Amino acid sequence: MNMNLDQVYLDTLHEYLYCHRMLSEYSRYCYRVYRKIVRSHPHDHRAWDGLGQCCQYGYGTAPNLRRAQKCYKKAAKLGNAEAQQSLGWLYESAAEPDYRRARKWYARAAAQCRRDATFAIVRLGHLYEHGLGGKKDVQAALKCASDQGEGWFCASSCASCAFIAFWSCCTCGSGCASCALITFWSCCACGAGGSSCACRTLITLRSSWSRIT
Repeated sequence: MNMNLDQVYLDTLHEYLYCHRMLSEYSRYCYRVYRKIVRSHPHDHRAWDGLGQCCQYGYGTAPNLRRAQKCYKKAAKLGNAEAQQSLGWLYESAAEPDYRRARKWYARAAAQCRRDATFAIVRLGHLYEHGLGGKKDVQAALKCASDQGEGWFCASSCASCAFIAFWSCCTCGSGCASCALITFWSCCACGAGGSSCACRTLITLRSSWSRIT
């Protein structure tokens, strides 16, 4: 069996970087290594995505959203689903949101990878529901809800949970409690499954057609 040792080494290195880049004692080293990889392997989408993460969140360098966006765009154009959804979020959450571009990159991430693009699917559903960046489409928003699968990562937060999102897709468009179409997902930050949850996804309500009273 022929084995590409260079690729094996690179794969192993990426695993190491992924696990250590958020640790303060290793983040600077990981940032430097990502920079070296993109110089020697400019088509390595994982390295561009990792470098984008470093620039966005300040792993080993000062946070710089402009540089993060450039890195994500390179990775996204190379087909990296995580970079595509990160790019979509930067467009959506910017001081002057570009919802059209956010839709574009969320849709690309969702189309190619359900497992790694659950956040993109959630946000795409939100944009469809509210008509942001294009035509309002309740049916497309519902499809996003059904496509989310068993878990997703959320950027929102509330007082009772580290990660939680509540978004509804309803016929009236108001998101009120009496709407016929509603979906509630919560991703908590503990293993207990209670209000102080950690590290577990809990689907508390999965029926889109249950009337909330």
